Amino acid sequence: MSAITQNLYIEQGTDYSVVVNVSNTSGGVFDLTGATAASVIKSPTGTLIESFTTSINASAGVITLSLTGATTAAASITGAAKWDLIVKLSTGKFYRLIQGDVFISPAQSTLS
Repeated sequence: MSAITQNLYIEQGTDYSVVVNVSNTSGGVFDLTGATAASVIKSPTGTLIESFTTSINASAGVITLSLTGATTAAASITGAAKWDLIVKLSTGKFYRLIQGDVFISPAQSTLS
C-alpha cells in the first residue's frame, strides 16, 4: 500500500473527526481485525502538536480519527503542519495509509 495524500482543514475550537475507509486491492472492505492505528499532527519543524484519538471498526475496515474542541482550541500552527496515519496489522506489518498537510483556521468567536 502506498500512502495517499489528503490535506486536512480544521476549524479551531471545534470538534473534528475524519473517517477513513480502508479497501483491499479489489475495492472491497479491508479487514482490520487485530490492527492498531496512530495518527499525529506535527509542526513544520517536527514538533508534536496533537495526537488524534483513533478507533477501529475492524470488520467494516473503518478507522475514525478525532480531536475535541478543547484540543483544537489549544492548537496553534504557523505554516502548514504535517499529519499521517500509520496502521499496524495483526501480521506485524506497518503501513502509512495517508499523509498530508494540516491547516487550522483560527477561531474568531468562543463559547463557554
